[in-house]
Amino acid sequence: MDVTAGSRADRAGLQEGDVILEIDHQQVSSVDDWNRIVSGLSEDANPTLTIIRNGQLGFVRL
Repeated sequence: MDVTAGSRADRAGLQEGDVILEIDHQQVSSVDDWNRIVSGLSEDANPTLTIIRNGQLGFVRL
């Protein structure tokens, strides 16, 4: 993924190249999945993303 400098994703520690697998235990396998899940979140939500970074499983809280 691309991360915009100063964005919420950037501030949370996401990095370019991270692969997002889940948002709050909801599988993300496409941009459509991402858009559907994110559109259902409230503006003050702090979802946990399950990611792969450099071959390692990790978690990032937005």
